[in-house]
Amino acid sequence: MPVSRRSGGGNARQAFVLVHCLPGDSAAFELLAPRLADEGTVVLVDLPDCGTSPDAHSLDPDDAVDDVRTIIAGLAPVPVVLVGVSFGAWASARLASLAPPSNLAGLVLVGGLAGMRPVVADAYRTMATDLDAGRTELPAVWQGLMAGCFPTEGTPEARASVNAMVGRISRERAVRALHRVAGIAADDRRAGAFETPAVALHARHDAVTPLEDGVELARLGRHARLEIIESDAHLLTLTHVDACLAAIRSVALEQR
Repeated sequence: MPVSRRSGGGNARQAFVLVHCLPGDSAAFELLAPRLADEGTVVLVDLPDCGTSPDAHSLDPDDAVDDVRTIIAGLAPVPVVLVGVSFGAWASARLASLAPPSNLAGLVLVGGLAGMRPVVADAYRTMATDLDAGRTELPAVWQGLMAGCFPTEGTPEARASVNAMVGRISRERAVRALHRVAGIAADDRRAGAFETPAVALHARHDAVTPLEDGVELARLGRHARLEIIESDAHLLTLTHVDACLAAIRSVALEQR
């Protein structure tokens, strides 16, 4: 099971569950979470095999979906706005399209995707295989991922957060994380249509998940809208905190 940490509680009638990227951990929200503290209970999730959570050797990305479902259901009857970034956004949309808990009130999907193109998944698998075999080293992997997350726009604070986050990841965990991400390319792991009100927040020039992925997510939601940020950053939860907060508040407000 994942490790989740609660904070805030200024409004006991609202909760926010924050689900991170892969490879990564809940530090993807370390600039955002404190600013939500006065508005409800903030639940920071470290998915299994990530952050402070125990190792998990299953490579099925749907395990993350099941874990997030359990966390949200455990907060009932408090309504939950589920915020996911990158892989976390996929997991959030996937959850909403399958069997969402009754208290799932809204989604904010940041730099997300409904599924992965096979050529991109192959690149992730090759990276994982080379890392596992010692043909490449962790610093080279992180350098490539960092270049994708912040091609030109990344504050020193955001870069420091990501550097610290990836620095905590072992080679073994990194290999498994890359395989899990590649797993969402399977046809039976794609997010489908969902009814939960949602905002898909996406950078226009995101180099990791192109804008068309955000467009697709917004189209899958019957009550979803797309908001575009003029940026090339991928981890908007670290570079565009105000925009993320505005999206979260707008979804939460719609439920009141």
